[in-house]
Amino acid sequence: MIDYAQYERAQGLNWYAVDPDLQFLVDYHLDAPDRDWVETHLQRMGALCGGPIAERSEIVDKNPPRLERYDRWGEEINEVVHHPAALATKRDLWEQGFLGLPWSREVKERGRPAPPVLLQAFQYLLCQADTGMLCSVGMTTAAAELIERYAPPEVRERFLPHMTTMNYDDAMDGSMFMTEKLGGSDLGAATKTTARQTADGWRVDGEKWFCSNVDGGAIMLLARPEGSPAGVRGLSLFLVPKRCRDGSLNGIHIRRIKDKLGTRSVPTAEVELRDAEAYLLAGSSNVPDGRGLNRMMEMVNTSRIGVAIMGLGILRRSFLESAIYTARREAFGKRLRDQPMVGGDGVRSRGRRAWRDGAALQAHPGAAGQVPGHAPGSRSSVTGSRAARRQRLHRELAGGAPAARRAVPHDLGRCGERRLSRRAARDGEGAGARGFVRARRVSAAAEP
Repeated sequence: MIDYAQYERAQGLNWYAVDPDLQFLVDYHLDAPDRDWVETHLQRMGALCGGPIAERSEIVDKNPPRLERYDRWGEEINEVVHHPAALATKRDLWEQGFLGLPWSREVKERGRPAPPVLLQAFQYLLCQADTGMLCSVGMTTAAAELIERYAPPEVRERFLPHMTTMNYDDAMDGSMFMTEKLGGSDLGAATKTTARQTADGWRVDGEKWFCSNVDGGAIMLLARPEGSPAGVRGLSLFLVPKRCRDGSLNGIHIRRIKDKLGTRSVPTAEVELRDAEAYLLAGSSNVPDGRGLNRMMEMVNTSRIGVAIMGLGILRRSFLESAIYTARREAFGKRLRDQPMVGGDGVRSRGRRAWRDGAALQAHPGAAGQVPGHAPGSRSSVTGSRAARRQRLHRELAGGAPAARRAVPHDLGRCGERRLSRRAARDGEGAGARGFVRARRVSAAAEP
């Protein structure tokens, strides 16, 4: 049981060391040979995110990226200027293996892949400090995976070493340019950007309306090659570099950086593409095959998991701040945490967070085989259909009664959260995570 009264604030703490729920869940998802190695990296990342990155995040939020479109002579340069605090955070993340660890020499010499749960825990710790930074750097891993799978060999050799390195001075980050002015889910109708094949390779023209991490060096982009059919079957996935082969700026013209309420550390912009150099990502065929959207959705799905972890990170940080405050402040002769209403809210928050954390740690990219060296079907993969898993867990958490007799088979979350809240009140910190694992074990045992 942690006595939060010993802390003055959340910043400056090792956020992994003060999170027994996370420790328990990470340990559950690990194989024995990985535990000590993973623990070392999480202790380091917990100290980094709770210390320097947390301190800088408030500066970065007040000083978001800005666009310098022209130099002093009126030449278009499209330079995104980041505050030094943001660049320092990026450097720390790169050099501590936030992105490059799965491809590192350390992992190769160790002879075992980096467990996917470690990478998800990295993201969870970062999101307690700066969710926008996860969006910014998280694009890189997803883009690198697409290049690794679908780019021609010479393109892989040009880009992958820079996207998987742990040397920040040699690093290149990724971007996603998908949304256009029409927006919406009908990408087949909304995508007006075109691609044409020339003697020197592919060229792309068009407009993109919501370009995430706009100044990345390797941009994932959807466009319709000339002669392709209408609809989503006519879309192809392209890699558009920030700079051309000769080192000059590519035909990417940034109109403006959007003024956002949140995720301010990642620059999101409106862009015009004019005769931009591009590379088709279509696997071994290297010709448009109508599967561009399918490939882009691999990156989108990775982003969806990241967005879920952002919410969990915010929830965990909120709990930690409130736990410290209510443990130190007194009213009516008692500490706030001992007041009935405050204590109850804190317990419920911890139980819900533990339940959602457990679900998120199962939803890591490794479940789809997206982490180097990780095969689907291992202990940390998610198996079974969503409906089947939900019903099995519901039966366990409802005391073994058939799911069909319950009025809320669609809402496992509330049922599980109530049970976990009661266990947390009875057993203290970490009980919520153990409750999730107990339910998961029963579910796994019931699987064919």
